[in-house]
Amino acid sequence: MLMPNSRLQNLVRLVVGLFIMVAILNPLMSMLHHQDWSQTLSQQALPEELVGSYEEIKRQGEDLRQQTWDRAREEARFRLERQIEAVATLKNGIQEAQAQIELDENEEKGIRQIRLHLRDEQGSLFASPSVEPVQIEPIDSESSDSPVSSMVEQEAEQNRIYEKMELSSQLAQTLSSLYGVPVEKIIVTWE
Repeated sequence: MLMPNSRLQNLVRLVVGLFIMVAILNPLMSMLHHQDWSQTLSQQALPEELVGSYEEIKRQGEDLRQQTWDRAREEARFRLERQIEAVATLKNGIQEAQAQIELDENEEKGIRQIRLHLRDEQGSLFASPSVEPVQIEPIDSESSDSPVSSMVEQEAEQNRIYEKMELSSQLAQTLSSLYGVPVEKIIVTWE
């Protein structure tokens, strides 16, 4: 291609083509003339110490990849736990949250389960009402505990339990929509 158009161009192509054919056919001819094919093939193979060191390097690379993957999973798990705790403490009535995430062993699945332990605020919507309930004292009362006050306390306790359950359900729905984890896999407990 570099030669100008002339009568010598065809001759040069012929000579260069012959050199290329000899370069390709020379190794093939040497393999045909050898009686022992395994000797011919092993001469072209890698030396034994290079093959062993290659396998060692490959194994070390796999170990390093696994260590890096494990560290990345742990870091992701730690950050997700902090995010979930932050989301939980944004809700009214929650003073402190502690999250534990269980990741799936399969790399594609993601989060297997979320455990969330909550503590309610003092003076929050779960605390006893700040206004004391009105107590009606019976006329011939022998004890200071009236049945009305115990009923009010029981009702207040039931309201607190119901409100905690409702908040737990709302929080589980929020986390489910944020992280794609089924609601059944989100466990919320209270202190």
